[in-house]
Amino acid sequence: MDKAGWEAFAVFEVIKALLFLPAYFFRRIEEKIHYFKLLFAMKKIIGIVLIVLAIVLGYNGVQKFQNSSALVKVLGLKIDADNESGKSSAYIQLGLAVLALGAGVFLLKSER
Repeated sequence: MDKAGWEAFAVFEVIKALLFLPAYFFRRIEEKIHYFKLLFAMKKIIGIVLIVLAIVLGYNGVQKFQNSSALVKVLGLKIDADNESGKSSAYIQLGLAVLALGAGVFLLKSER
C-alpha cells in the first residue's frame, strides 16, 4: 500500500472513531444510570428490611427482658430470681434494634 492509501486508511479510521466514540460513551452513561437506579431501589429495599429487623429484635429483646426475672412467694417469703445473662442478652438485642432502626431510616431518607 502506498502513502496515499495509508493516509486514506488513517482518515477513515479517524472518522470511524469520531462517529462511534460518542455512541460508546452514551452506552456507558446509560449503563451507569441503570446501575444507580438499581442501587437506589436496593437502598430502599434494604432500609425496609432493616426496619422490619429492628421491630423483630426490639420485640424479642423486650420479651427476653421481661422473662429474665421471676418472683415467687412461698409462705409469705418473697424469692426473687434474676437471670443476668438473659438481661444482658436483652440489652444487646435492644441496642441492635436501635442501630438497625437508625440505619433503615437513614437509608430510606437518603436521596441518592
